[in-house]
Parts: sequence; C-alpha cells; structure tokens
Amino acid sequence: MGTDRREAYAFLGLAAGLALWYCSPWLPLAVPGALLFLALAWVRLDLALVFVLFSSPFYLFPKNIGSMAFSLTEFSILASFIAWAGRHVYTRLTGGQWDLDLPPGWRPWRSPAMLFLAAATLSLFFSQYLPVSLREYRVIVLEPFLFYLMLITSLRGGSAVWRMTNALVLLGVAVSVIALYHYFFIGVVESTGGVRRMLGIYHSPNALGLFLGRVAPVALALGVGLPLRAFRAASLSGRIKEWIEGQGPGWPYLAAALLIAPSLVLSYSRGAWLGVGAALLLVAALSGRRAILALAGAAAAALLVASPFLGLGRLASLVTTSQRLYVWRSSLNMLADRPLTGVGLDNFLYYYREGGYMLPEAWAEPNVAHAHNLVLDHWLRLGVLGLAVLAWLQVSFWQKGLALYRTLRGHNLQSVAVALMASMADFLVHGMLDNSYFLVDLAVVFWLTFGLMEVMEKETQREVASP
Repeated sequence: MGTDRREAYAFLGLAAGLALWYCSPWLPLAVPGALLFLALAWVRLDLALVFVLFSSPFYLFPKNIGSMAFSLTEFSILASFIAWAGRHVYTRLTGGQWDLDLPPGWRPWRSPAMLFLAAATLSLFFSQYLPVSLREYRVIVLEPFLFYLMLITSLRGGSAVWRMTNALVLLGVAVSVIALYHYFFIGVVESTGGVRRMLGIYHSPNALGLFLGRVAPVALALGVGLPLRAFRAASLSGRIKEWIEGQGPGWPYLAAALLIAPSLVLSYSRGAWLGVGAALLLVAALSGRRAILALAGAAAAALLVASPFLGLGRLASLVTTSQRLYVWRSSLNMLADRPLTGVGLDNFLYYYREGGYMLPEAWAEPNVAHAHNLVLDHWLRLGVLGLAVLAWLQVSFWQKGLALYRTLRGHNLQSVAVALMASMADFLVHGMLDNSYFLVDLAVVFWLTFGLMEVMEKETQREVASP
C-alpha cells in the first residue's frame, strides 16, 4: 500500500473515530470511537492535530457525558496529548531517546509561550472567582498550549507546515459556507442597528468576524504569493497532493478568500473589517507591486459588490463606540485598584457588573465579559506579567517572521510566512477593539500561527546546517 493511501486511510479513520465519539448517544459506542482516534493519533499525530484545528470553531457544541461536558476541541487535544506523551514515554522505557524535535536552542526559560503559561498559572492565586478562572485556564490556556507544544515537537518538513496551513484555509471556507447557508436559507441572524448580522455557528456576529478575520488574510496572502497557473498533475489525487504539499497554484486560495469575504461583510463587524484591512496592507507591502495591484483591484471589486449590504446606518452608528469607551474606562479603573495582579482569568464580568466598576451611562450593556482591548485584556486577566508576555510573544513572532521572509525568498514557504504575519496583524488590530486570544478557537489559531512560524524556523535552520 502506498504512503499516500495509508495517509488517506489514517485521516479517514481519525475522522470516523471523532465522529463516533461525538455523535453516539451511548457511551459503549462512543468509547470505541475515542479509542480509534487515540490509536491513530499514536501513529499519525500530525494528522490528529489537523482535527484539533478543524474542531476549534465548534467548541460551543460540547458532548455531555453525565454531568460533564467536553467539546470536540478539548477531546481531540487531550487524546492527541495522551498519544504524544504515551509514545515518548514508551520510547524511553524501551531504551530509545526522547524524540522531541524542538527548535535548535529551545529552552523553557527562553520561550515566551512558557512565560504565558507561567503568567496564567500565577494569576490563579489572585482570582476571587476561582472556579471560572480554573475553567478558562483549562480550556483556553492549558489545552491550546498543549496543542502548540505538540506542533513544535512533532511537525517535520515543509509539507507538514503546508498541511496545517491548508487545513486552516479549508476550515475558514467551511465556516463561511455554513454561515451563508444559515443566513440565506434558515434565517439565523442577529438584527441590530438596522441590519441583519450573520451568526453562522456562533452566538455572536463579532465572534464570527474574529475567527474569519484570522483566516481570510491567510487565504489572500497565499493567493497572491503563489503563481496563478494550472495544476501540474492530471489526476484529481495528484492535484490534491500538490495542494497539500504547497506545490499548487494560487487561484484556489483566491477562490477561498472570495467564499470567506461575504461572511465577513455580513457579520457587520467593523473590527473585523479594520483587522483584515490592516492585514491586506501588510500583504501588499511584503508581496510586491503585482500583489498591490491585485489586492487593490480585489478590494475595489469587493466594495462595489458589497455596497448594497454594508448598512451605512450601522457604519455611522456611535453606540458601539460609546460602549467600548465606557468599558475601557471601567477597565482602567479596575487596573488602578489592581495594577500588579489584575482581576484574574474570566473574572472581568463579575468585577464589572457586581464590583461597582460599570459606569452608570453603560446601563444598556451590563453583561460585558472582557475589556475589548488587547492590552487591557491581557493585563486584567494575567496581571502586569501579562503585558510582558504579550510584548515578548509579539517581538519573538515578528522577528522570526521577518527573518524567514528574507531567508525564504524564492521558496514557496515564504508565502506561508507572509500569511502567518497577516493573520497576526489581524490579531493585533482587531484585538485592540474586541477579543484577541481568550476564546477557544482564537487560542487554537493563535498557537497554530505562532507554532508554525517556529516550525518553519526550525526547518530552515536545519537546511542551512546540513551539508
């Protein structure tokens, strides 16, 4: 049996195991599905990690087992981690060496990701509402960190990087198509400000905009960075293999961006529009004159097509802006009282609503769960150490990204480096107005973006060092 066929069977087996575990109403049927996923993750962890990514937007639909609830994301991360840890322990016990393919020179005390975990752990000691902090620590800090750890220690070669990047684009298309179907055929919308805002699988249009805003720049960057030619392979399987390994043309990514764009527009998330706009400017700056012209033409065409749906009343409304300003003032008041420790993970709502920090003029929106600002949110959740974490993570990411952009000139992985930086640009710009990291899907995509950059750096250093 060929390698490609074995890989396809492993992928389908992982999908079947995950589906059986999640969809079965009876535990005796769910357990074999879980064991199948675990066994195949032991053999092909790189493919199991794809399902962590695929499941991340669906965290709002957990599986209930008795009094406990587990999302698909949580199950796939924990099952993959058990396989990852079990395989390494087994290798060690049978006389082998630890097979942790860490980046050269990696040390825990040099890793901003480890500092992030440490800051989040330390924040638990200062949480007034510890049960909600512990839950957020588990599902948004620890488990996505485990995903990142498995990424940087297990992925090898450019094809593995391309597989995860393509999976992200494919996931964005799937979420967008589901949202469009719900919007036009089922009528699942949120009517506000004179417009019908798209929800899709989320409970908030802003959450949809946050997720798709991280994916759309990736698709566009790959679309303008790769040659616009036909597939070389004649067969469908050959074309799929080309696409998975990053040898395909750019037009499928442009098509993916066109499928995602309507959902971004119909979310009416102004933060998402600003974030994607900033990401496009970065892509244009890094990709040359042809990309600037292509992106300018695409933006003009998108505005022309979307103009009937933009909802000028929504765009001109200052209600949301006023609410943001009220929340920021309240956040600054919290920080004035707790500048070193912040208020703790997922404690903002309780301090804001019950601790006397909500301004009287903000009465119309009392249930605010976070600071709606990247800097304030990290500071309030993680304390002053959270600011250091945020700064170090960003400095490390952009140093690696720009260095790879220069080193990989002429290599198809250069487009991936640009795509990851574009996604991070959206994280920064949209995050200044809304959530940034502290949702399950955003956390998974953040560590995917950060981890893939480290994997590419590792592979590049390895190629340079080899004779």
